[in-house]
Amino acid sequence: MARFDKVGKAILLLREKQNKSQKQLAAEAGITGAMLSNYETGVKKPSLDSMGKILDALGLHLGKLDDALDVVNDRELRSRSEEPPRAAPWAPDGVDLPRFLGADRDLPPELQLGFAEMVHGFQRVARHVYQTVISGRRS
Repeated sequence: MARFDKVGKAILLLREKQNKSQKQLAAEAGITGAMLSNYETGVKKPSLDSMGKILDALGLHLGKLDDALDVVNDRELRSRSEEPPRAAPWAPDGVDLPRFLGADRDLPPELQLGFAEMVHGFQRVARHVYQTVISGRRS
């Protein structure tokens, strides 16, 4: 889990890239400013639910969090390449499905759509499991 030790710094990096204040982002994410401050300073780690709210408020997907973690952990950005992203406009959260799957070429549109729907469905199931099983809440 060492990779995620600096998740707060990654949140700070993403927030600052969008020139948002802590107060603004916290309000948009539906969390308190103190909570966001605790995350960014590493006092606490965000729950999956809070992380989802923060990413939604920033208009970002998990891939961007992964890139930010690479930066704050002093690793080379995986998204640095001469090639533009091949994400289909209808893919959930702009997922570059061929890269995600390790494919060396674009997939036929019907396969991209199928995989995009599976990824989107998995994200929804994971959030539901977290909310009902781990947090003990019902949505």
